[in-house]
Amino acid sequence: MGRYDQYSDEELIVRLREGETEISDYLMEKYKEFVRKKARAMFLIGGAEEWSSTSVHSAVSREAC
Repeated sequence: MGRYDQYSDEELIVRLREGETEISDYLMEKYKEFVRKKARAMFLIGGAEEWSSTSVHSAVSREAC
């Protein structure tokens, strides 16, 4: 993962939008465990019915800030 560690998420998103598509793999790997923890917590508290990619995206966005 080290290739992009020196950049902020905001910088990476700009570069991703400019065409560096491999950055999406880096970001997915970076936040994989965070998303799993949030998904597990939602499931355990009965939020499975409300599960959506939007909820996960919002959770990742809040944590990244």
